[in-house]
Amino acid sequence: MVETLVKVSADHVRFEGLQFSHTLPTYMQPYEPTSGGDWAVHRGAATMIENATGVVFDSCVWRHIEGNGVMLSHYVRDSKLTNSEISGAGDTPVVLLGSADLMDGRAGTQPWHNEISHNYLHHFGAWGRQAAGYFEGLAGNNNVSFNVFHDGPRAVRTCWHARSKYRSIIATFRCTLFLAFKIDRVACTQKR
Repeated sequence: MVETLVKVSADHVRFEGLQFSHTLPTYMQPYEPTSGGDWAVHRGAATMIENATGVVFDSCVWRHIEGNGVMLSHYVRDSKLTNSEISGAGDTPVVLLGSADLMDGRAGTQPWHNEISHNYLHHFGAWGRQAAGYFEGLAGNNNVSFNVFHDGPRAVRTCWHARSKYRSIIATFRCTLFLAFKIDRVACTQKR
């Protein structure tokens, strides 16, 4: 087994109707902080999209992946994860993670203008107790909408330095539903 099944560093690539499964756990791999706080994330996933534009994953399934599911890393623009399902992720199902030179993000090495929509993300975080259903760090202006999240260890979403549109249905761990809206705000908070 391997940690990464697919790594895309190209423009205008489309994956449709594929299934990805069985990767190695990453809990003993290096994690990096994403801000001045205590949150850290592993820069790796079953599917890595890095330094790419226009990559589409549509109607795909990820099952029994032991680390992160899909990661948009560094410079990623106009890419989409739609109509897909991620279940049994050991860490976070969807991660958008940019980078900066200390506090200087002018190099543009962050995911911007991407879409994560109409996905079913559930039963995640078996290994990563800090896992969230969706994590966005050093990224912005992404559209995260009409996703369903449930059965994870902690937060459904975590955003640091984000200015993204967020409209997804979330089933909390007490099985109550609510609609969370986050539109163009710097601070990202979770309703309880």
